[in-house]
Amino acid sequence: MFTIGRDAHNYYRIYVEEGVLICQARIGGTKRNLFTVVYNPSLHRYWRIRHDQPTGNVVFETAADNPGLAGSWTIRYSERWDGAAVPLNSVLLEIKGGTWQVETTAPGTVVFDNFKAARP
Repeated sequence: MFTIGRDAHNYYRIYVEEGVLICQARIGGTKRNLFTVVYNPSLHRYWRIRHDQPTGNVVFETAADNPGLAGSWTIRYSERWDGAAVPLNSVLLEIKGGTWQVETTAPGTVVFDNFKAARP
């Protein structure tokens, strides 16, 4: 799980649960699944959430494994970044690995690598 936000009620998140890749927003306490797809460990090997400055959007992207490096980034979902709920100048970042319930498919191994928080 990778989350960027202000608090437990205002965030953007990407994660895998029960074999599904989920892009999610929780703004003002209201949770919305923005994008879901069957998780493919090779095609969805790398994840990122970013603010696209020219459009003002939050962008959820994945990239395939290209042996050991990220391949081309694919936009999975994009919408206007809610700057009031998740202010760009003061966000918290959260990364988690593990499960909270029994999974029907073994989730595999989590690798946190090349984490980068960058200011534009």
